[in-house]
Amino acid sequence: MKKDVEFMFVTQADKLKKYFKAYFFMTCFAQIFDFMALLVVLHNIGQEIHREYMNLFLLVVTLIFILTNLLWAGYALLMLIKFPYYIAKYLEDLLFGAGSYVNQKIVKWSRKLRGSNDNE
Repeated sequence: MKKDVEFMFVTQADKLKKYFKAYFFMTCFAQIFDFMALLVVLHNIGQEIHREYMNLFLLVVTLIFILTNLLWAGYALLMLIKFPYYIAKYLEDLLFGAGSYVNQKIVKWSRKLRGSNDNE
């Protein structure tokens, strides 16, 4: 059962690994830009008269974006903690690494499948 779950996860991870990495890096860039936007909004608060509502609206929107990015990072961390080690190591590699664990498993499973197909 453990091997079947691992095989299903590895095959799906191989199909989606470029999307996982792109989404993760875009989220990191968004967090950086959202923080810079927060600094600009905080700098402009109280600078101009009759612009308080605009500044407060921008502050709330920026905080929502930052909290959304932190929520996603917390969800990814929770997945790493929640799943067993044999799946969590692939998740960590999908989000942060170069895909070495996943690629090794794909090669291993493809060799097993080719070997079983050749014997039939």
